[in-house]
Amino acid sequence: MIAFWKQSMLALSAEAASLALLSQTTSASSLVAYFIVHAMASAAVTIMAWVLVPEHLKRPRWGVLALLFSFDFFIPGLGVLAMLIVLHVATRFPSVVGTERYVDIAEPVFVSSEKEKREASDVRAGYARRILRDPRQTVDTKLRVLIALQSMRPKVAIPLLQGLLADPSEDIRLLAYSMMDAWEKDITQRLQAAQALLEANEEETAKRSNEEQKATQLNAHRKLAELYWEQVDSGLTRGDLRTFALQQAKKHCEKALWLDTQQAGLWLLYSMVLIDLHQNQAANRALRLAYKAGASGAAVYPRLARLAFEAGNYEATKTWMRRAGRSGHLPHVVRQSVRYWAGKNLDVKL
Repeated sequence: MIAFWKQSMLALSAEAASLALLSQTTSASSLVAYFIVHAMASAAVTIMAWVLVPEHLKRPRWGVLALLFSFDFFIPGLGVLAMLIVLHVATRFPSVVGTERYVDIAEPVFVSSEKEKREASDVRAGYARRILRDPRQTVDTKLRVLIALQSMRPKVAIPLLQGLLADPSEDIRLLAYSMMDAWEKDITQRLQAAQALLEANEEETAKRSNEEQKATQLNAHRKLAELYWEQVDSGLTRGDLRTFALQQAKKHCEKALWLDTQQAGLWLLYSMVLIDLHQNQAANRALRLAYKAGASGAAVYPRLARLAFEAGNYEATKTWMRRAGRSGHLPHVVRQSVRYWAGKNLDVKL
């Protein structure tokens, strides 16, 4: 302690002497003498501070020394005095400048996602949309609804998730993005596997009979077309990627139908791809071929009604929708459209 005060008095004396030199005259020699004595005082205080600085704060060595010296040198008088006071307080009363290494935090609340998924697995899209868009709902409630969306088809869930990418809650945004990313990666992996299987089958064509080769290639092209259509139908692709996926789906549909023209499901898929590519005349022909190949009216009539509507033929639209209503079981949305378009029935034949 005595050594500390001796060094303090030495530093203050040196600083006072430098100020005295500066006040006596304004000559260049006095100014140089002032800076020399002032630098000695700053160096003395820097050495004192270095001894008292904790070991974990002494890295980098020359950087810390330069900081301490600059603090004393560029604030004449007050810098040395302030440094001495700080060092004295830090030495005598370490608790004043000490920091708490441990703090109390709230106990985390863990959510049983599997249990909540089973309990909310029957959440309807309309209910989920209403909850997720309601700003008054708590984050926990929205998270439970989001977890329930995992049991829905991507086509239903992804539009809801895309609307949550700008949600104020970071947890909601991250969960929505991770769910979309997981679906996208899953489809991409299945596409890569199907493409690899098709290429492997093409390499082994010489080892198989014509019928076996035809069936294998048909299934491979059908699988690829369905996966590319799933990318589009679910809303995972947009812009140029969506156009590319549609073109790939069209290509594989055509290759599969070239192998077997009696595939009603493929004609329906082909028609939906053509509709999204705005090739309505080709889509109309594909729908009629799908009906002749055995597709049900419940699958064909609503799409023909859509084509008629886009062509501006509203009377034909009414007719196709009425025939769709008599063709069998329809989804709820289509039934609503059938009731809306109910009107004069025209004799429209396939």
